[in-house]
Amino acid sequence: MNATWLPWIAGASLIAGLVVLSVLAWLLRDVQRIEDAAERLLQANAANDCDAHRFPAAAWPILHAVGVKGMHVAWQWYGVRYEMGWGDTNRPRTVAIPFSAQVPNLSVHGTLWVPWAKGERRYFAKRLADTLQLCLLLDLWRTAAATETGFALWSRTATLLLHDVKNLAQFVLYLPVTLESPDDASSDRRSAHRMLAAALPAATERATRILSRLTHWSETTQATDVLHPIALTPFLEAECARLGGCVPIEGEAIVAAVPERLREIVQELWENSERHQGTLTRIAVRRDDAAHRAEVAFAVAVSEPVTPQHVARWFQPFFSGDGQGSGLGLFQAQWAARACHGDLTARVEEGGVVFLLTLPLYEKGDRPGSSDRIE
Repeated sequence: MNATWLPWIAGASLIAGLVVLSVLAWLLRDVQRIEDAAERLLQANAANDCDAHRFPAAAWPILHAVGVKGMHVAWQWYGVRYEMGWGDTNRPRTVAIPFSAQVPNLSVHGTLWVPWAKGERRYFAKRLADTLQLCLLLDLWRTAAATETGFALWSRTATLLLHDVKNLAQFVLYLPVTLESPDDASSDRRSAHRMLAAALPAATERATRILSRLTHWSETTQATDVLHPIALTPFLEAECARLGGCVPIEGEAIVAAVPERLREIVQELWENSERHQGTLTRIAVRRDDAAHRAEVAFAVAVSEPVTPQHVARWFQPFFSGDGQGSGLGLFQAQWAARACHGDLTARVEEGGVVFLLTLPLYEKGDRPGSSDRIE
């Protein structure tokens, strides 16, 4: 090769290297800019208390600053749909980048409109959309948990109030009969007076209880329970004895749960079994180390056949076991199990029903902030 070409080759190589370095520097700058925007999105979500309604409005200035031209968001909230938009969503040369987040009964679907059609710019826009999606998914789970907690508390309060209001209404219905002719000395009037006088203390107690329950419900907020290690066999034996029965218990496991919630679950299962002419005959505890959980099977023998559809209704909110309104159903018990990061389900078997309670196994050190003292 002629030596006169060497300076040209070196110069061309130098220019090519400078071009590559400038492109890499430009890409690195954009990567850093998008990462900073993603970090600011996370901070904006936390600053808005993970509220899925307020977060998109707070996110728009951050997105617009990095070149997003428009954003459209549609919320589906327990069957109610509403939409909002920011910026310009009708630009002919923009590209739509969708994002969505969904949990039971709640969903958010949105679109980012960006002027970047290909290559790394589209990747950057997708990175922002993924960050939005993760933030909204966290927000929806928090909202769903808080809503379910409030719904369960209101379900319990409303069902208990139903019993007291019904009895109080019966008392009130007798008042006109007695007050029509207070001077009437007939045996019917005297009997009504005596009955009302005898029922007045109970009616007063129920009225006081109604006010107390309403006050307690209005003051109760989101649960802040802490999980504790609980040895299931002695705990279940003590609860069955407290409820007035002796049920054989097989197996053993130490679970992470809230004692008050677990006590509430056992009591709900016991009381609902009695309301439906059933008897709790056996409790079986099984460890599932692979899934890191324990399964507790409550076998209930029933006098009358039940169907899976009937059992499914027991878990519905505000379910009443009979026409008189007695029976709280198992919605509250299922909610209490989920508050302990478990679940409560049921299946129909020959001669009865089996309720399956799942709870996380306890391992020392995996629940920071909770007590290591076994209940």
